[in-house]
Amino acid sequence: MSDTTALVPACAGEVAPIANAPAADAAPPKMYTIVCKDGVRLEVSEKIVRQSLLFNELLACINDNEPIPIEIPSRPMKAIIEYLELYQDDPPYNPPEGYNCEMTERDTEFFDKIADNDLVEFLNAGNYLNVQRFTDAGLMKVRGWLEGKNEAEVRYILQVPDDYTEEEKEAMYQEYSFFDPSQAIVQDAEQPQQ
Repeated sequence: MSDTTALVPACAGEVAPIANAPAADAAPPKMYTIVCKDGVRLEVSEKIVRQSLLFNELLACINDNEPIPIEIPSRPMKAIIEYLELYQDDPPYNPPEGYNCEMTERDTEFFDKIADNDLVEFLNAGNYLNVQRFTDAGLMKVRGWLEGKNEAEVRYILQVPDDYTEEEKEAMYQEYSFFDPSQAIVQDAEQPQQ
């Protein structure tokens, strides 16, 4: 234990210092102003901003007191900031290898509060900002929605228009006939099933 954090019993009427407590003269956290697409200005701490790879790159190009313009509306931006606040004191996120990603309890509680019809927009914003932790957790939520759904249901959930003609769809089905979705395994493309 260092001399500065040694625990000394407090005398009557005295307040004992707390070990590892921030010094009274500690500087307030560095803040940045994010200007959203709709003109809303958000004051965000450096701990939050540094969790986005895009913001890290932008900070290298601007002055410290210069606002950061971003092409994201304030609603998804506020949600992403709220999410990042949950992890601001955690070590940097290391994406899992392969498909071993799992939602934490914090992730589940956060994403359960987001309206289903907002999630795709919010995930697109998180992806644009390159916030891998947010994107991974949100995609785990989406994965749960998509399990067992057919093509039309998936398109509806993900808000993807069906802009193929019947002829184009038929051509794709024939071109990729080696894939039988009911078997849930992709066969070798060079040896189509007869």
